[in-house]
Amino acid sequence: MSASTKQELTVTIGGADDGEQPLTLGGAADIPLGSPEERPDVAVCMEVWDTAPGDWPGCLTEDIGGSLDDPVEWAKALIDKVDPDAICLRLAGSDPALEGRSPEECAEVAKRFAGEIDLPLVVVGDGSADRETEVIPVVAEALAGRRCLIGTAEERNYRTLATAAQAFDHCLLAETPIDMNLAKQLNILIEDTGLPLDRIVMHHLTSGLGYGLEYTYSIMERSRQAALRGDDKLAQPMAVFIGPETWRTKEARASADDQPEWGDQSTRATLWESVAAAAYALAGASLLVFRSPSAACQFRQVWD
Repeated sequence: MSASTKQELTVTIGGADDGEQPLTLGGAADIPLGSPEERPDVAVCMEVWDTAPGDWPGCLTEDIGGSLDDPVEWAKALIDKVDPDAICLRLAGSDPALEGRSPEECAEVAKRFAGEIDLPLVVVGDGSADRETEVIPVVAEALAGRRCLIGTAEERNYRTLATAAQAFDHCLLAETPIDMNLAKQLNILIEDTGLPLDRIVMHHLTSGLGYGLEYTYSIMERSRQAALRGDDKLAQPMAVFIGPETWRTKEARASADDQPEWGDQSTRATLWESVAAAAYALAGASLLVFRSPSAACQFRQVWD
């Protein structure tokens, strides 16, 4: 097996501004088994919203600490606790059900955030493909020169987002619904727009622990194996958003009063997130996006 051709591609984000260290994802030439010394690096990324979430459990907000009303202060609190490799700014405020911010307002928030946070950035919208089509290109222009990982590109909006990534020198997060053939097809379509394969990171629409993780695991594992066999259309590094999937489960959200037999909510929820993260790291993920700083630290203790 030739490691120069049969391995994951590498994608580098960040590093464009003075003082900001670049983050290289991917490049694995084997499956991540064996001793910690033989495992590939897995980047820890922490999720920050541009507006305070209204329905997160108290144990999660207490774990984060700091002010969730200000994304910069939120990010700094996470940096102090976790020392993450990257920060993910979710522009949830563009959702009409929350702040309903315009693309220009989102760009102002993102630009201020980028000016204060000296880490590689992942920047995603509110989860609506139609809304992200409007918001992300404007934000990408505002962050030109930072080489962010922007998203999320899917079948309905990939042309617009790929064009923005190419125009303003960003990388692109490509999302498909847990299907290896669809992931490969989307990568090919994005490449056809002119964005090279080494500027794409895959997201297989991962599931939470106990809610389909094993199926997503198998798709990610097969994608890694395809890369090791030389398929460059499936050789992109993979990202997993652990936090959103964990904190929508009843096991993480139920209080000890609601489910006394389940034990302390904070301990239980933190383990729910860190165990899912460890599983996806074994499946080949290169970038893990957490919400709980305690879960991120637990994962590092296990993985490192």
